[in-house]
Amino acid sequence: MRLRARAHAMAPGVGMSLEARALVGVMGIMLIAVCACAILAARVVDARLLEAKANSAASAGARLAYLVRPGMVGAERAEIERWVDDTMRDPRIMFVVVSDTADAPISRHVRDSRSWAAHDASMRLTPVDRRALNSPEPLLADGDIKGYVYRTPVWNDTPDAAKRHLGYVTVAYMDPSYALVRAGLLRATAMASLIAALGAAPLVFLAARRLTRPLRRMANAASQLAAGERPERLNERGPMEIVTLAKAFNRMATGLSDARESLVRANRELESVVRARTAELGRTNQLLRAEIHEKNEFVRSVSHDLGAPLRNISGMADMLLANDGGDLGEDARTKIERIRANAHLEQNMLSELLELSRIGARPECPDIVPVRDVVDEVARALAHEMGERGVTLEAHDPLPTLRVERARLRHVVQNLVDNAVKYMGDRPVRRIDISGEVNAGGARLVISDTGPGIPERERESVFHIFRRASTSVGAAHGVGVGLASVKAVVERWGGTISLEGVAGGGSRFIVRIPADRVTTEEASQAA
Repeated sequence: MRLRARAHAMAPGVGMSLEARALVGVMGIMLIAVCACAILAARVVDARLLEAKANSAASAGARLAYLVRPGMVGAERAEIERWVDDTMRDPRIMFVVVSDTADAPISRHVRDSRSWAAHDASMRLTPVDRRALNSPEPLLADGDIKGYVYRTPVWNDTPDAAKRHLGYVTVAYMDPSYALVRAGLLRATAMASLIAALGAAPLVFLAARRLTRPLRRMANAASQLAAGERPERLNERGPMEIVTLAKAFNRMATGLSDARESLVRANRELESVVRARTAELGRTNQLLRAEIHEKNEFVRSVSHDLGAPLRNISGMADMLLANDGGDLGEDARTKIERIRANAHLEQNMLSELLELSRIGARPECPDIVPVRDVVDEVARALAHEMGERGVTLEAHDPLPTLRVERARLRHVVQNLVDNAVKYMGDRPVRRIDISGEVNAGGARLVISDTGPGIPERERESVFHIFRRASTSVGAAHGVGVGLASVKAVVERWGGTISLEGVAGGGSRFIVRIPADRVTTEEASQAA
């Protein structure tokens, strides 16, 4: 069962396990929280460090302004230089500028030329009266605040003299140790985050595994259920959600297992019933085959036994008419001709019955037969009868090519055409049309005529044996077997035949042949 669960877990399309998802999720949340705290702490530290830098710059500027004031009052340049040099001893001072009231430099000492160049360029763009006073301005380097510049005025405000503006002192302060403190803080934060993540990972994994243990048991039970086994009931204890899910699964598993067992029992019973019915059907089929065989044998025997006397009667009638016809009276001659005609009619009926019995008796030997060739054969065979009755036959190409017995196909076409010729009557237009088409469902062969037609109520019964249409009574000789044999042949192919009326009179016989009886080339072209 474990192997099946592992195989399912490694199947394509299956994602991470719940333990892995929980571990990744909790670790991600912890990392995000630690990173947020680290960013917040870094911002707070940066603000405090920048504030310390600004205060240091302001303190250095205020101190220097106080020290150089006596020298600026007495215009003692050496005194000013001495205090500027003293200020520059602090390595954190980048440059110092002492200027007069017009902001013209009196003394300038520069330690970092890049800082001075950036500050000087900024000052050139700002008018003297708009330059910041007593407010630390940030000193930028590579887009980052490296220090502050503090500019303060120098006043002569001794008690024995009037207050007078003497000039300005500008001090740039930059302390690299602040950056080191900031980097150390970030390293310590990162290390603390890593240690916290590594320490929490096993705890998170164990907690997730404990939480998903009922789900793993449920997955194993579902695999058993899918394999057709009845799984063990799940433990219905634990968190409320797990208990609810376990109860629902137990109900589902019990219902499915009971239903499967009932279905198995029903299948077994059904199989036994099917075996019994199959055996019964086999016996019935054997009886039917035996009865059909006996019927066919009976028809052949009757045809043979009745055919011989009928042939004798017909022959004797012919002999009487040939030898003694001149000595017979008109009444006797008419009766002998009626005997001969009825004998011929009965012989034809026996032949057609015998042919009908043979349709389903012997196995079929299909061949590739073009319908057009068979139509031409039938037209030649019935040319004399059609000529006597003034009937024309028109075949409209293309006609399909079928996989059937040639003799059976000719039997179908000849019977339908012969019926149309015999029952055409005295119609003003005497024409028979044959057309066909092939589609994805098979082929259609349509034979229509301009005869008197068949009433709608009789269009089904004319295919029954010994049944003739009311419009054909007295019009021609027939026994009602031809259409029944045509229907038997078409149904032997797996097709159907139907009869429709034509506007203005006439009949249309539609023979539908299944696709497996149509040649592959024509079927593919139709598709």
